[in-house]
Amino acid sequence: RGDTTLLALYETASALAPWPDPKMGMAPWHVPARGQTMRSYGQEHVIVNTDASRMGWGAVCNGQAASGSWTGPRLQWHINCLELLAVLPTLRR
Repeated sequence: RGDTTLLALYETASALAPWPDPKMGMAPWHVPARGQTMRSYGQEHVIVNTDASRMGWGAVCNGQAASGSWTGPRLQWHINCLELLAVLPTLRR
């Protein structure tokens, strides 16, 4: 399931991406950090509510809040890309 989710996110990012290689934009989240695994919720559907702006993002998933700020080139990305990129770090929490 996790690989399918990443593939769907990658394909969506590819359609919206302002960068030449969408994998590079998602690289930090594509592979879990050393010694970490992505959280499995044991269910097929998870609802993630996100809100993103050029300054940062916030999201809620299963009652768990997450937030962060954008740096570097992401400050110039389309808002739809930023909303999409807020999903993976939210699922990791």
